[in-house]
Amino acid sequence: MLYDIIIVGAGVAGLRAALECKKLNKSLKILVLEKYEASGGRMYTVHETVQGKPIQYESGAGRIHSSHTKLLSLLKNYNLHTIELDDETLWRPYGQPSKPNHFTDMWLSLCAVFEDLPDDVKRTKTLRELAISVLGAEQATNLLDHYPYRAELEISSADSSIDLYKSLQKGHFCVVKEGFSALAEAMTKDAVEQGVQFKYNIEVDRITYNKNKTEYTVKTTSNKEFLAKRVMMALPQKALIDIHPFSQDHPLLKVVRMEPLMRIYSVYPQPTDWFPKAKVVTNTPLRYIIPINQKAGLIMSSYLDSRDIELWPDLHKKENHEKLVQKIQNETATLFPESHIPEPLYTKAHLWQQGCSYWLPTTEDYRDLSREALNPMPDTHPGLHLIGESFSKKQQWIEGAIEHADELIASIKENLLQK
Repeated sequence: MLYDIIIVGAGVAGLRAALECKKLNKSLKILVLEKYEASGGRMYTVHETVQGKPIQYESGAGRIHSSHTKLLSLLKNYNLHTIELDDETLWRPYGQPSKPNHFTDMWLSLCAVFEDLPDDVKRTKTLRELAISVLGAEQATNLLDHYPYRAELEISSADSSIDLYKSLQKGHFCVVKEGFSALAEAMTKDAVEQGVQFKYNIEVDRITYNKNKTEYTVKTTSNKEFLAKRVMMALPQKALIDIHPFSQDHPLLKVVRMEPLMRIYSVYPQPTDWFPKAKVVTNTPLRYIIPINQKAGLIMSSYLDSRDIELWPDLHKKENHEKLVQKIQNETATLFPESHIPEPLYTKAHLWQQGCSYWLPTTEDYRDLSREALNPMPDTHPGLHLIGESFSKKQQWIEGAIEHADELIASIKENLLQK
């Protein structure tokens, strides 16, 4: 069977692309191929029962900003609800009590200085490098420790990070009451009802273009083949490296880097009056502590990304569970010596080796690179597209993946209508 479109990847970008294509032209034959057993990608909600009580939390994508209108509209469309978050953040260095975290005020002032720099400087430096050039190494390090996300400051290009940071300063953050997995399930159900086909546990390793037939052959690791007129790769950068005709040497894949993130959740017995009253950033190995639901005893004991994960080697593995619990307990008790902290009833670490994507410092404008990804090989592979968070202008966020998918559909709208 010759499909009009094959979408590789059933994360939010792939789901959005399938739905938007069907919205334009219901007669399009669309197949979605997914490596894993379910849709959603890095949107995954965990449901557990701890001592007979239900617990829910996000192991992957967690928050939405009020400026993320496309995602909020999607949630409304599927009758899903949001819960607004308290934005207060505290700073608690080792051996000291909690105090207000004034990072945002200081950082916005510094970003105003950075914005006046030439574009070629902002594109070719990280924010950490720019901060050191203005403040000196010691003062810059002290300031940056107040911000919980390492890769944004140390890996990403300064221009893309500044734009992203500023876009999140007005408004508020929220979470999905029903969990992000509910959104993935709703989008998948919607797509299936509109005739989109899904095949799971299918890993693609090769895509070839037949110039004479103007069609693609999508080959899997189990030697299955699927034919399509157009292919949309809704995959993160790291996953693309092993799929022909892409490789680690492809120019677009060389300007994006993925960094790991790890969330460690714990459930504690009552009373939980020792829980911090707000989010806490610290210079200890815990780095970022986020109370989730004090009544349920649920807390994110640690949020880590990039090099901070190196302090927790292999502790996410099942065989190291006791070591994980002990380290969480020791670090938490050390950080809050004034409180008696009981043994947790539940602790689990969720490691995403490919957590979020970052535009690397380069001489090119990341916005141009994002557009280029929509048609990465126009001469040799017309109709082959890259979409998703990795190549979006809002990396790290679901909104970025949705926006990038929408940009592609808008750019090929006339072709889709002609079918």
